[in-house]
Amino acid sequence: PQRLAEADLLLHVCPEEPFGLVFLEAFRSQVVAIAPDRGGAADVVVDGHTGFHFHADDAADLIRVVDRVRRLPAADLDRVTDDATGALAGRFSAKQGADRYRAALAALSDA
Repeated sequence: PQRLAEADLLLHVCPEEPFGLVFLEAFRSQVVAIAPDRGGAADVVVDGHTGFHFHADDAADLIRVVDRVRRLPAADLDRVTDDATGALAGRFSAKQGADRYRAALAALSDA
């Protein structure tokens, strides 16, 4: 966590990632995440809110997004990292995960 917190951003380019635990680590470290727009990364990172998406397998779009993020004011980057931290406390919290499992199991028992 300390080394990640020293980074300016997390750039993850694999569109085949099934979930992307590394994004949650970036959220916790308040590091801006850039992720492909498909795969599990696209579900974890909400474009413009908890990080940024680029078109998977498109180097030109990746350059465009990195340049866009590089030019954002610090206040906008802070808002994104704040939203990401909020996602950790809400959407990705242990309680939310347990609640989703309970709901899924209840739906199975009702079927």
